[in-house]
Amino acid sequence: MAASPVSAAPQAVQETTPIYSYADAIREDVFVEAPMDSDKDGKLDRIAIQIIRPKETAAGLKTPIVMEPSPYYRAPTAAAEQPVGFRGWYDEFFVPRGYTVIEAEMQGTSRSQGCPTTGDAEDTQSIKSVVDWLNGRAKAYYANGSESVASWSTGAVGMVGVSYNGTLPNAVA
Repeated sequence: MAASPVSAAPQAVQETTPIYSYADAIREDVFVEAPMDSDKDGKLDRIAIQIIRPKETAAGLKTPIVMEPSPYYRAPTAAAEQPVGFRGWYDEFFVPRGYTVIEAEMQGTSRSQGCPTTGDAEDTQSIKSVVDWLNGRAKAYYANGSESVASWSTGAVGMVGVSYNGTLPNAVA
């Protein structure tokens, strides 16, 4: 009978630790300029995103991003300047662990400009534009028109979602 191989002890699982304050996190809404005019109004579409990030990002901390894109975040009747508020649990879990969480509103939905195309290239481009902005390849603006720069972003973006919210990350990937 052959001796069984000796297996090495399993490696300890490394997890991030919740060391950042959720209560003190920076919350902001930004509108990312996409390179398309899906509603043919003569202006490039702007994609609304909500951001929540550790306050330490204001002092130079760079963070990876967890993003959930969606066409379902809010009714289009609300003013663009009004914050939406995060729906899920991602912000409460990831921000204290040193991540930025973004909810991105697909073009033509909620506060984003443009026309939704239900699975067409513009849907994908609207979310890809957000990834491009997080990597310094696109412009974004606050509601007052001043430019916003994602100087706190590492450029690493993980996207999550189910159903249509899962289709968008798959299409961007």
